Amino acid sequence: SQYLYLIGDPKQAIYKFRGADIFSYFVAQQQAKQRYTLLHNWRSHPDLVAGVNRLFKRAEPFLFDHLAFNPVHAGRNIDDGRIGDTPPLVLWQLDKSQGNLEHWTSGKAGIAIRDAVINEILQLLGAASIVDAKHGSQPVQPKDIAILVRSNSMAADYQQALNAVGIPAVLNSKQSVFATPQAL
Repeated sequence: SQYLYLIGDPKQAIYKFRGADIFSYFVAQQQAKQRYTLLHNWRSHPDLVAGVNRLFKRAEPFLFDHLAFNPVHAGRNIDDGRIGDTPPLVLWQLDKSQGNLEHWTSGKAGIAIRDAVINEILQLLGAASIVDAKHGSQPVQPKDIAILVRSNSMAADYQQALNAVGIPAVLNSKQSVFATPQAL
Protein backbone atom coordinates (compact mmCIF):
# COMPACT_ATOMS: atom_id res chain seq x y z
CA SER A 1 0.00 0.00 0.00
CA GLN A 2 1.14 3.56 -0.69
CA TYR A 3 0.61 6.75 1.27
CA LEU A 4 0.63 10.40 0.32
CA TYR A 5 1.45 12.94 3.01
CA LEU A 6 0.59 16.58 2.41
CA ILE A 7 2.27 19.03 4.72
CA GLY A 8 0.70 22.42 5.31
CA ASP A 9 1.92 25.06 7.69
CA PRO A 10 -0.52 27.84 8.55
CA LYS A 11 2.40 29.94 9.76
CA GLN A 12 3.78 29.77 6.23
CA ALA A 13 0.41 29.83 4.47
CA ILE A 14 -0.41 33.26 5.86
CA TYR A 15 2.59 34.89 4.20
CA LYS A 16 1.16 36.42 1.06
CA PHE A 17 4.58 37.70 0.04
CA ARG A 18 5.56 34.04 -0.45
CA GLY A 19 2.64 33.50 -2.79
CA ALA A 20 0.71 31.62 -0.12
CA ASP A 21 -3.04 31.12 -0.20
CA ILE A 22 -4.57 30.71 3.25
CA PHE A 23 -7.90 29.61 1.81
CA SER A 24 -6.29 26.68 -0.04
CA TYR A 25 -4.77 25.71 3.30
CA PHE A 26 -8.24 25.76 4.91
CA VAL A 27 -9.63 23.46 2.21
CA ALA A 28 -6.74 21.02 2.64
CA GLN A 29 -7.10 21.21 6.42
CA GLN A 30 -10.78 20.18 6.22
CA GLN A 31 -9.95 17.22 3.98
CA ALA A 32 -7.15 15.89 6.18
CA LYS A 33 -7.96 12.89 8.34
CA GLN A 34 -5.25 13.66 10.87
CA ARG A 35 -3.40 16.79 11.87
CA TYR A 36 -0.02 16.97 13.53
CA THR A 37 1.85 19.97 14.82
CA LEU A 38 5.50 20.53 15.64
CA LEU A 39 6.15 20.67 19.35
CA HIS A 40 9.52 22.46 19.31
CA ASN A 41 10.89 25.63 17.76
CA TRP A 42 14.52 24.93 16.91
CA ARG A 43 15.26 28.35 15.37
CA SER A 44 14.46 30.86 18.09
CA HIS A 45 15.93 31.57 21.50
CA PRO A 46 13.95 29.98 24.37
CA ASP A 47 13.10 33.40 25.86
CA LEU A 48 11.64 34.53 22.52
CA VAL A 49 9.62 31.31 22.22
CA ALA A 50 8.25 31.87 25.74
CA GLY A 51 7.43 35.52 24.96
CA VAL A 52 5.56 34.67 21.76
CA ASN A 53 3.67 31.90 23.56
CA ARG A 54 2.59 34.34 26.30
CA LEU A 55 1.61 37.04 23.81
CA PHE A 56 -0.46 34.76 21.60
CA LYS A 57 -2.16 33.03 24.53
CA ARG A 58 -3.41 36.36 25.91
CA ALA A 59 -4.97 37.68 22.72
CA GLU A 60 -6.89 36.14 19.84
CA PRO A 61 -4.07 36.46 17.28
CA PHE A 62 -5.82 35.33 14.11
CA LEU A 63 -8.67 36.74 12.06
CA PHE A 64 -9.92 33.30 11.01
CA ASP A 65 -11.58 30.80 13.33
CA HIS A 66 -9.93 27.95 11.41
CA LEU A 67 -6.55 28.95 12.81
CA ALA A 68 -5.53 28.18 16.36
CA PHE A 69 -2.35 29.07 18.16
CA ASN A 70 -0.43 26.07 19.44
CA PRO A 71 2.25 26.98 21.97
CA VAL A 72 5.58 25.27 21.38
CA HIS A 73 8.61 24.37 23.44
CA ALA A 74 12.04 25.78 22.73
CA GLY A 75 14.42 23.30 21.16
CA ARG A 76 17.54 25.35 21.75
CA ASN A 77 19.60 25.86 24.89
CA ILE A 78 19.04 29.03 26.95
CA ASP A 79 22.68 30.08 26.34
CA ASP A 80 22.51 29.57 22.57
CA GLY A 81 22.03 32.86 20.73
CA ARG A 82 21.13 35.18 23.60
CA ILE A 83 21.75 38.85 22.76
CA GLY A 84 23.30 40.14 25.98
CA ASP A 85 20.69 41.59 28.33
CA THR A 86 18.41 42.60 25.45
CA PRO A 87 14.81 41.47 26.01
CA PRO A 88 13.82 38.79 23.49
CA LEU A 89 10.51 40.42 22.61
CA VAL A 90 9.67 44.10 22.79
CA LEU A 91 6.38 45.70 21.78
CA TRP A 92 6.51 49.33 20.76
CA GLN A 93 3.63 51.75 20.60
CA LEU A 94 3.69 55.22 19.12
CA ASP A 95 3.14 57.93 21.70
CA LYS A 96 -0.19 59.66 21.09
CA SER A 97 1.27 63.03 22.05
CA GLN A 98 3.91 62.82 19.31
CA GLY A 99 1.37 62.53 16.51
CA ASN A 100 0.48 65.68 14.64
CA LEU A 101 -2.82 67.12 15.86
CA GLU A 102 -4.88 64.27 17.32
CA HIS A 103 -3.71 61.31 15.25
CA TRP A 104 -0.81 59.84 13.35
CA THR A 105 -0.85 59.74 9.58
CA SER A 106 0.43 56.51 8.05
CA GLY A 107 3.34 58.40 6.49
CA LYS A 108 4.47 60.04 9.73
CA ALA A 109 3.94 56.83 11.69
CA GLY A 110 6.00 54.91 9.13
CA ILE A 111 8.86 57.39 9.42
CA ALA A 112 8.74 57.31 13.24
CA ILE A 113 8.74 53.50 13.26
CA ARG A 114 11.57 53.32 10.72
CA ASP A 115 13.65 55.78 12.74
CA ALA A 116 13.03 53.81 15.96
CA VAL A 117 14.07 50.57 14.24
CA ILE A 118 17.24 52.18 12.85
CA ASN A 119 18.13 53.58 16.29
CA GLU A 120 17.56 50.17 17.90
CA ILE A 121 19.84 48.55 15.32
CA LEU A 122 22.51 51.19 15.94
CA GLN A 123 22.37 50.42 19.67
CA LEU A 124 22.59 46.67 19.06
CA LEU A 125 25.55 47.09 16.71
CA GLY A 126 27.30 49.42 19.13
CA ALA A 127 26.99 47.50 22.37
CA ALA A 128 25.26 44.14 22.14
CA SER A 129 26.85 40.75 21.83
CA ILE A 130 25.38 37.42 20.84
CA VAL A 131 26.21 34.74 23.38
CA ASP A 132 26.55 31.44 21.59
CA ALA A 133 27.24 28.15 23.36
CA LYS A 134 29.60 27.04 20.57
CA HIS A 135 31.45 30.26 19.73
CA GLY A 136 31.32 32.28 22.95
CA SER A 137 30.39 35.95 22.83
CA GLN A 138 30.47 37.77 19.48
CA PRO A 139 29.45 41.37 18.73
CA VAL A 140 26.15 41.75 16.87
CA GLN A 141 26.84 42.24 13.15
CA PRO A 142 24.57 43.68 10.44
CA LYS A 143 24.24 40.16 8.99
CA ASP A 144 22.57 39.05 12.26
CA ILE A 145 19.62 41.40 11.72
CA ALA A 146 16.60 41.08 9.42
CA ILE A 147 13.75 43.55 8.95
CA LEU A 148 10.49 42.23 7.52
CA VAL A 149 8.29 44.82 5.80
CA ARG A 150 5.12 44.77 3.71
CA SER A 151 6.38 46.02 0.37
CA ASN A 152 9.43 46.35 -1.86
CA SER A 153 9.25 50.13 -1.58
CA MET A 154 9.33 49.94 2.22
CA ALA A 155 12.31 47.58 2.01
CA ALA A 156 14.13 50.03 -0.26
CA ASP A 157 13.29 52.87 2.16
CA TYR A 158 14.76 50.92 5.10
CA GLN A 159 17.82 50.00 3.05
CA GLN A 160 18.46 53.66 2.19
CA ALA A 161 17.98 54.71 5.82
CA LEU A 162 20.38 52.02 7.03
CA ASN A 163 22.97 52.95 4.40
CA ALA A 164 22.63 56.63 5.37
CA VAL A 165 23.85 55.81 8.90
CA GLY A 166 26.61 53.53 7.65
CA ILE A 167 24.93 50.16 8.12
CA PRO A 168 25.30 47.86 5.10
CA ALA A 169 21.99 46.33 4.06
CA VAL A 170 20.94 43.94 1.34
CA LEU A 171 17.46 43.71 -0.10
CA ASN A 172 15.67 40.48 -0.90
CA SER A 173 13.02 41.28 -3.49
CA LYS A 174 10.86 39.67 -6.15
CA GLN A 175 11.53 42.68 -8.36
CA SER A 176 13.15 41.95 -11.71
CA VAL A 177 16.88 42.63 -11.83
CA PHE A 178 16.17 44.74 -14.95
CA ALA A 179 14.06 47.16 -12.87
CA THR A 180 16.93 48.03 -10.52
CA PRO A 181 18.77 51.37 -10.68
CA GLN A 182 21.96 49.45 -11.55
CA ALA A 183 20.34 47.91 -14.63
CA LEU A 184 18.90 51.23 -15.76
